[in-house]
Amino acid sequence: MFMLALLVLVGVGSGCSDDGGEDGAVGSGGSSNTTGGDTSNATTGGGTTAGTTGGSTGTTGGTTAGTTGATPCEEDSGCGVGEICVEELCQLGCREDQDCAQNELCLEQQCVAQGVGCRDDGDCGGGFYCDLRQQRCAEDDGGCRDDLDEPNDNTAEATVVDGEAQFTGRYLCDGDNDYYRVMAEVGEVIVVEMRFTHADGDLAFEILESGGRPLLREDTDTDDEETVYVVQSPGAYYVRVFSTDDEEGFNTYNLSVVVSEDVETCEDDLEPNQDAQQAAGIRTGSYDLSLCPEDTDWFALNLAPGAMVELSLTSASTRMALTFYDRDGSTVLAHSENNMSEQALDVSVDLAGLYFVQVESEEIHEAGINYTLTAIVDGLAVDPACNDRFEPNEAPEGAIPLQIGRYDELTICSSDNDYYSVELGVQDQLTVTALFEHMFANIDLELYDAAGELLERSISSTNNEEIFFEAPIGGTYTLRVRHSFGVTNEYALLLFIEPGPEAPDCDDAYGDLRTRDDALPLPEEGVTDARVCQGRPDHFTLTTDVGNTLLDLAFLVDVAFGALEVDVRAPGPTGELLATLEPAEEPARLLLEEPGEYALQVRAVAGEATPYSLRATLTPPPSCDEDPAEPNDTFMNAATLTDTLGDLIMCSEEEDWFAVEVAATTALTITADDTDAFGAVALTLFEPDGVTIRAESDGPTVDDLIIDAGTYYVRATLREGLNTPYAITVTAEDRSDCFDAFEPNNAYTSASPIEPGTLDGLHLCDVINELDFYAIELGAQDTITINATFSHEVADIDLRLLDTSGVRTLRSSSSSDDDETLTTTVQTTGTYFIRLNHHSGDPGTYALEVIVDAFEPPACNEDDSEEDDTADTARVVEEGEQTGSACFDDPDWFAIDVPSGRYLTTELDFTHDDGDLALDIIGADGQSVLFTSDTDTDGEVLSWLNPGPEAQRFYVRVRSVGAAANSYTLQLSFTDEPVVFQCRDAFEPNNSLETATPIEPGIYEALDVCRFSDGDDTTDWYVLNVEAGLTVTVQLTFTDDVGDIDLYAYGPDGTATFLADSRTRTDDESLTFVTSSPEPHYIQVRHFSGNPSPYTMEITTEAYTPPACEEDGQEEDDSPIEARFIEPGVHEGQICFGDSDWFTFSVADNQRITARLMFANAEGNLNMRLYDETGTNVLARTTSHFSSNETLSRTFTTGGVYLVEVFGVGGAQNDYTFGLEIFDL
Repeated sequence: MFMLALLVLVGVGSGCSDDGGEDGAVGSGGSSNTTGGDTSNATTGGGTTAGTTGGSTGTTGGTTAGTTGATPCEEDSGCGVGEICVEELCQLGCREDQDCAQNELCLEQQCVAQGVGCRDDGDCGGGFYCDLRQQRCAEDDGGCRDDLDEPNDNTAEATVVDGEAQFTGRYLCDGDNDYYRVMAEVGEVIVVEMRFTHADGDLAFEILESGGRPLLREDTDTDDEETVYVVQSPGAYYVRVFSTDDEEGFNTYNLSVVVSEDVETCEDDLEPNQDAQQAAGIRTGSYDLSLCPEDTDWFALNLAPGAMVELSLTSASTRMALTFYDRDGSTVLAHSENNMSEQALDVSVDLAGLYFVQVESEEIHEAGINYTLTAIVDGLAVDPACNDRFEPNEAPEGAIPLQIGRYDELTICSSDNDYYSVELGVQDQLTVTALFEHMFANIDLELYDAAGELLERSISSTNNEEIFFEAPIGGTYTLRVRHSFGVTNEYALLLFIEPGPEAPDCDDAYGDLRTRDDALPLPEEGVTDARVCQGRPDHFTLTTDVGNTLLDLAFLVDVAFGALEVDVRAPGPTGELLATLEPAEEPARLLLEEPGEYALQVRAVAGEATPYSLRATLTPPPSCDEDPAEPNDTFMNAATLTDTLGDLIMCSEEEDWFAVEVAATTALTITADDTDAFGAVALTLFEPDGVTIRAESDGPTVDDLIIDAGTYYVRATLREGLNTPYAITVTAEDRSDCFDAFEPNNAYTSASPIEPGTLDGLHLCDVINELDFYAIELGAQDTITINATFSHEVADIDLRLLDTSGVRTLRSSSSSDDDETLTTTVQTTGTYFIRLNHHSGDPGTYALEVIVDAFEPPACNEDDSEEDDTADTARVVEEGEQTGSACFDDPDWFAIDVPSGRYLTTELDFTHDDGDLALDIIGADGQSVLFTSDTDTDGEVLSWLNPGPEAQRFYVRVRSVGAAANSYTLQLSFTDEPVVFQCRDAFEPNNSLETATPIEPGIYEALDVCRFSDGDDTTDWYVLNVEAGLTVTVQLTFTDDVGDIDLYAYGPDGTATFLADSRTRTDDESLTFVTSSPEPHYIQVRHFSGNPSPYTMEITTEAYTPPACEEDGQEEDDSPIEARFIEPGVHEGQICFGDSDWFTFSVADNQRITARLMFANAEGNLNMRLYDETGTNVLARTTSHFSSNETLSRTFTTGGVYLVEVFGVGGAQNDYTFGLEIFDL
């Protein structure tokens, strides 16, 4: 097997990192002091830092609520050193290992010591393995392990699959079940594949519905199991993996779960066919079609007396209907509609004539519904007039070749298309005219290229159609004569070709090279003005004596005459195809890995004799013996590096080592320049022992701040490629002005522990990873004041207090004056972190004063049920009343087993004025807060559903808010429905478009949307009144594991104008739309699945600047008064932002119009509306979100003047083609 590597030149240069000068800035003279809060009171394991390199802080739990003073950001480059951009705020953390100290890994955006934290077993020592779920090393006893997804032993703990997921190396222990949860819509398919070794223990899986009922099971005696399930109803589904062996033991498996849509587009070749008037003719065969939203599909069958018809319809949808109509198009002869994915009809007719078939669906699907319609007809009427001399030619494959001339006595029927082909040369000008009488049947003309792409079309409601086309390249083109409506019609075709420039002769100076035996060794100077014709390729050979040789292949083609490609094949009579290259201005680069004779074939894709040039440049790999620094394969014989060493060679089976003498307190940077295309170099920096890694990178640069003088070592390895030339450079900068007695303390993991008091003589400046961190122990409700004293004229320093995670900012101070100060009260006991960073200026000296006002909790009499302060010590209770007292930092826990399918309803009664209490429902793990109630009332009420197939233990926690202490009564009960009033937020009732709540940009908290059995409050509607020309962003914040919420935005006419949506299966949703008119716009929040879903909604706006747009030459036509009068035919136009185009036309009595709007949806969505003569009453509209073609039809029994408006959806801009047809009934 020959491997091909496509290589890309990457320029590597030195860069300078700014000091993060915007970190925390709020403007001159201002202060960003804001109070944050830590809402968790379950902090555990509060270890302290020893203040030495590699130290870490052992706190867990605790999240912060409230506003913080963190620096706003869009990406990491907008943050200071040691910070990353998280949720648009700068926070301390890491993205990759090189952001951390030596022997540390970046895990979950935090630096953790290697050997404690891990990604795989290789990161742990002997006798230990990597617990992937915790990313921590654990003792290996050789038994079964908890994998990354545990616990997932039941439906309530099921691992969530967001559309598609691959699970590798999962363990199924003895007696265990693994559950995976997916959300799916009707028509989607769930594909499950499981790989395992059957000899190690048989495994099986089931797909379960949301209530736990098995729908499908796979259990064979082979190594693997797989299945596909078509979703019949929307909601949650579960994949359960289990063992079928009776013997004890365990097995491992890999699992793939994919939810895919079986729906792609609602456009098909038979559109438009929305009614009997436009029914598409069909005959015996199968048709792969799509049903558009709010649409029906009609088909026509021309049947002889006694004809028998078998019809079948298959689709992923179970809500499709199939109807067979008599010749009047309204009398039903047969109908099939059930809850199956297949419909079928058997029909016989007595009389000859045109019969109709209708396909429709009750299901509304934005992208359309794919289906297959199969017809078997015994007795299709054969109109002799339809069988002209060119039949059968109803498919592109049967296209009849045409020459210049006139073709008379051709016919087309309602169930027919006629296809023809024509050969065109470069710049040949083709004119095709179809002559026919429109009164009998309308005919359209379409021209396609060899790939089936539509090039030109002619559609009108008059006699005759004509296409003019100039061929950009030579080749075969296909002409389609399409029956639009009516009965059988005769037509004639006139075809004329004005020849383009004469194509060159196929013969060239290089002779006949059409077979591999005729191949010519490609000359060193290449070939020029060589020519290739259809069926006459050119073959060349290219020989290299060594492997891993770079090939630069320059390939240019005169595209005016055709299209060419060149194939590159490996050595040998049937050499593997390595690459197919198209012409390009820049040479293509390939790596030829084996020596030998390679084959090149230049062949024609389209066109006639096509000139080209081809030149190859071979560059053999450099030799490792040419490296002047060798031997330097270990740190023991490392080459001395003082500035730059060049002309080095990095080879695949060796390492290059360099020794660097470094003075104390030095900022060190080493860079490898590997801009050659053979490979890429990675660097690692080692301590003076040559063993301990200090810093490493998978790129060409490694840097660090060196405190102690000594000889440090750099190792260069080949990250990818082969035998790569490179140079290595070292730069060192003295930074003794940056060090004080507390160094190193550049990260919260190495923070220096301090007590309240004053620290003098501290230093801080902007160098690599230079921040100062201090750790201090605080109790819950303690108030801390921090004063940093310095001279702003020398250096500006910013100050932050971080929570116990060392990441989230509780309070900050960043001004443009001398000194920074902050004060705040913390909510939980633990280790907190003080962070100072150099903002600007020279190296700065500062003093730090820390004052702590310890909190004295109020007196509180504990109840008789203590200790019940954790999940482990929770009171086990049943339905009924409980009493107790909740004290400061002393919650009360209750454990209760909830039956399957029942709601746990909790009612907490207390007097709010005596002290505020909060109520939590917590999952079976004793950690996951499922739902919280914390209002300013005398009581709190919650309900939570147990969706699992078995009873499950939940926890109820009553806790003090702030420093409150209070007694309470708690009522616990099991109900079939949740309490209704828990979903009544301040904006209710707003469950419909008519009751939408008026809102303005801002933040709205404590909102609820629920789904009850009676359908109450499944959606919240809001109406936003904003001016035109704004970009509106709507952000929902919620927890998907509690309940999934979807978000929609609509235009001024409500659901008729869809603007945007956000429907993920993760936490939070966000969408953006543009207001194109100063009218109300609507926002819908819809509950999709799960329990009641509290959410926060934030709405922001900013001015929208539309792209440049040149209006069409028909302006002004932006209103009904300015509408331009048009006749049936095709009209071109351009929609710009805030613009619409109006047309007016007249119809007579008993006429029908069809309006077609054609545009590229990817460039901007357009729609249209049909109005009466006033221009205010909408008679019909198109509402497609994704289609590039819109069709609108209407029948008028009374003639008059009517209007059509073409407009952009959500401020869209696009050019379009508008076609109007008018028919007599």
